Amino acid sequence: MGLQTKAICALSMLLASMTGAWAVGTDSTMISGANVATSVRVNSLACLEAELNIGAYGIEIVGIVITLAMLIVVTTRTSFSTVRWVAVPLAMLPAAIGLCAPWAINLLVTIARDSNLLS
Repeated sequence: MGLQTKAICALSMLLASMTGAWAVGTDSTMISGANVATSVRVNSLACLEAELNIGAYGIEIVGIVITLAMLIVVTTRTSFSTVRWVAVPLAMLPAAIGLCAPWAINLLVTIARDSNLLS
């Protein structure tokens, strides 16, 4: 075995000992949940943060889609009057809310993590 292969094997053994998943042979077969000498902790805050990020990006996408639909309706069905100058900024509001959602959710998760609120 070459030096690079030995380093990869050593790194995979170290990773397996920390996560509880042991590689069998050189193929991609894995044994998951094997007993190890150390305890394996699950970072549930990271799981919650990932789920909240998925939701925040969903809100962002929905806000942009609603804004595009509203802009199409406003620009095609209203005449050049004061109604259009009021309706266009109001149509941009869902996109602004959607673009602020990931920032706000990440801020709340950071505050909760730093204050040990969820531990």
